[in-house]
Amino acid sequence: QFLYFIGNHTQQMWNAWILLSVVSYVIASEDDSIGQVTVTLTGDPSKYRLSWVSSECGDSYLVRVTPVGAGLASFKVSNVNFITHTVDGWRGCIHTVLLPGIPHRDINFVKYQILDHGVDVFSSSFPVAVPAGSSKPVKYAIIADIGQTEQSVRTISHLAKRVANNDIQMVLHAGDHAYADGNTAPHRAYLWDTYGELMNNVTKRVPFMANIGEHEILYDGTGKGIPFRYRYTRSFTSKRYYSFDNGLAHFCFIDSDIAIPQNNEASMLRAGLWNASWNDIKREYEVLHREQQSWLQRDLRNANANRDKVPWIIVVMHKPLYSSGKHNPNPGWSSDDMRDDAWSLQRRRLEPVLLKYKVDVVFSGHEHHYERTHPVRNMKPHLTKGSNNTHYLNPKYPIHVIAGCTGLPAFPDSGWRTKPPWSAARTENDLHPQKYAGHVSLIVETGRLTIQHVVAVNDSIFDVFYIIRNDTRP
Repeated sequence: QFLYFIGNHTQQMWNAWILLSVVSYVIASEDDSIGQVTVTLTGDPSKYRLSWVSSECGDSYLVRVTPVGAGLASFKVSNVNFITHTVDGWRGCIHTVLLPGIPHRDINFVKYQILDHGVDVFSSSFPVAVPAGSSKPVKYAIIADIGQTEQSVRTISHLAKRVANNDIQMVLHAGDHAYADGNTAPHRAYLWDTYGELMNNVTKRVPFMANIGEHEILYDGTGKGIPFRYRYTRSFTSKRYYSFDNGLAHFCFIDSDIAIPQNNEASMLRAGLWNASWNDIKREYEVLHREQQSWLQRDLRNANANRDKVPWIIVVMHKPLYSSGKHNPNPGWSSDDMRDDAWSLQRRRLEPVLLKYKVDVVFSGHEHHYERTHPVRNMKPHLTKGSNNTHYLNPKYPIHVIAGCTGLPAFPDSGWRTKPPWSAARTENDLHPQKYAGHVSLIVETGRLTIQHVVAVNDSIFDVFYIIRNDTRP
């Protein structure tokens, strides 16, 4: 059963259907059931992070772990941590446990059971991460800006079916999750619960690696993203950026908002929701930017030096560096920097690093559509010999993919610009997203990346392209 109401998007002033799950609303308010179960990686391939939400805190939970493999015994984990917060009147408890000692080379799946006072209250399984350097092909799904609309339900239901059929081994989210922010935030904390339940059939079955977007940062009026951090922070970092290896790919998640102060934050400042000055905000973001930029340089330098073992480098961020949609341009530091899509402060700060270390693909969201570029540098496409619109042979520069066509309608006041030369494929500007909404599929294997936009309503392929490598790179 579902209950619907009309919500107002505070930035774009357009109406969206927000879904409330009656069941999940009860989970965080009335009984002792658990929900919103999420599996994430930790940076150590033998350890995973398992989290869930219940209405009450306590030390009565245990987790029984069973690696699926010949002669492997079950074991119990008892060091379940819990935390609660009362932002906007939300009442509940977020439990977290580290699952250690899982042999990742000899098994494919791990079964787990959550026990409360010795009684099995929840059980599921998830595929183990692939050891760094393993040539085993891995299938990923990339989503962003999923929200909680009728189309969000279709997209996630379609994704959950693929996960249940072992068609997807990991889900990557490029930011903007529950949309529980805005000037009405004091009355919308429950949207994190409804979102968690909407995602539950996916996040309980495969590792869910989440990035942060502006709607997570702004949620509690402090810019700290507390509900997101408590639910989805990786146990191996407290920063808004992180990386990990899985099989043949190195994944680097960065916070695109750190590179620029946000219009949203200026709006919150004017509304009195943030006790800081605009200059304070800019100074804080400059510090955060320098920290992330230094980390990003080190991480990509090390990844590039490790190409012999892990040949692909993939970056996930929220706001795109390339988009021909009118919604994309992000504010610079002043009106002198009021960039159009031709150039932005964000691109000037981030693109040189991505080019220097030969990043292969950049996935993003923010725009509520799908678009991909040709290999591009400084707004100019570049096709190597033997390449065409769908097959890129040994490209010299990254390809940028926007995976924001998932559940929310396109912005009615945005639309498309004239298609630039670097744009290879894009969906139409459709306020009714059912026609195109879905997820981006990524298959990583030796010498080739296969990337598709999969439409949820009919499981069709809107776009597909390949990156093929038979060269050697430093």
